[in-house]
Amino acid sequence: MTTASSRDLDSLRRAASRGLIALIWLHVPLIAGIALWRGGAAMAEGLTALGLAAAATATWRMRGEVLATRLTVAVALVGMVALLLQAMAGHPWQLDLHMYFFAALAVLSVYCDWRVLIAAAGATALHHLALNLLLPAAVYPDGADLGRVVLHAVIVVLETAVLAWLAAQLVGLFALSARSIAAADAARAAETEAHAREIAGETEARAARRRTADELAERFEGSVDHLVRQAAETAARVRHASQDLSNAASDTAQRTAALSAASQETADDVRSVAAAAGTLSSSVREIGGHMAQAAEIADRATGEAGQTDRTVRSLAEAAQRIEQIVTLIGTIAEQTNLLALNATIEASRAGAAGRGFAVVAGEVKALAEKTARATQDIEAQIRAIQDQTDQAVAAIARIGGTIGELDVITRSVADAVEGQGAATRAIAENAERAARRSGEVFSTLDGLTRSADLTGTAAASGLDASSRLAGECETLADTVRRFVATLRAA
Repeated sequence: MTTASSRDLDSLRRAASRGLIALIWLHVPLIAGIALWRGGAAMAEGLTALGLAAAATATWRMRGEVLATRLTVAVALVGMVALLLQAMAGHPWQLDLHMYFFAALAVLSVYCDWRVLIAAAGATALHHLALNLLLPAAVYPDGADLGRVVLHAVIVVLETAVLAWLAAQLVGLFALSARSIAAADAARAAETEAHAREIAGETEARAARRRTADELAERFEGSVDHLVRQAAETAARVRHASQDLSNAASDTAQRTAALSAASQETADDVRSVAAAAGTLSSSVREIGGHMAQAAEIADRATGEAGQTDRTVRSLAEAAQRIEQIVTLIGTIAEQTNLLALNATIEASRAGAAGRGFAVVAGEVKALAEKTARATQDIEAQIRAIQDQTDQAVAAIARIGGTIGELDVITRSVADAVEGQGAATRAIAENAERAARRSGEVFSTLDGLTRSADLTGTAAASGLDASSRLAGECETLADTVRRFVATLRAA
């Protein structure tokens, strides 16, 4: 029997003991009154009833709810029925009071203890057998009747057997009920524990999810903040770089425009130099032609001088003057040679060649004028010599030599002029190439200007894009902060 069933059965038995003891005490005055009414031994019967009630009560008080208490109460209750039966001796109802024994057995079944029922049945049987022999009038109104005793005994045995079986069944039902209650309690406890574990698990899971969400939110916020800061820093660097690129592109455009203008001016100057070099080359070629003609004339003059040697000997004085003029021409030729040398040197200098050529051309022109005036003087003297042909034979011989020397000088000058012409042509070609290159440089600078403009436009676009990127970074940061706050509040 489980502890729970023992508690429930003990509670029932304690309540039954209290009720039965109260019932026993009710019999004490009832028995004394009936005995007094019937003229019997009221004192003896009353004291006996009092003794039984006191014994049952004392046992219950001292021992509590134990088997001895239940047995004492059962015997006391059967004794009260026996005393009541004795008090009703000789009364027509005496025989009917035997049913009270059966009722007492039924009442005692409230203990749910077959031992109590057997004790009560034994006390009943002992009462009937003993008094049927010793004091039959106390049992039956007609005296001793063993047959009735046996009949009552059989009935008592049957009732006791059934009540004992019912008591055993009730005890089993109490045990089953206790086990069911215990099982239900255990199931309820297990369910409660499982529910508690489930709640604890859910609480822990929620806490874990909260911790995980907080950790994820913190890591996510940290990562996004780091990325946003990097993007903002990158946008700032791009903005500064775009601003620098825009400034550089603007400065490059200005410088390129200035350089383009300077290149245009340089190209114009180079084209002017090329034109002047071309003109100078033409002049040099023309001078070369004249010098060639002079060489031919000198050759013919040498031949004629041989033929007219005798004729021109009379022209000694005129020859002397001619010699002076020729000396002047030689000086001019030397100066021309020096100028040609200067022109050659200046031709090797690329940038300033044009101005040098202009100076040289002026000097050549001046020398040409001097040569023309000298030629006029020579023609005048020649006319004088023609008048004195007969006197100039000896002088003609010297003139022939002089003319030969002049021929050599003239050829030298012609060669120098030819070299100067080649140099001048080279200068003209170089100036032309420089002009073309200047045009190419101008075109390149124009393309560079357009590229600088495109670079400035791209830099402005980059600056605008970096500004928008910075704004988007701020928007992203605000969105992430709101998302993280919502996640943490969930």
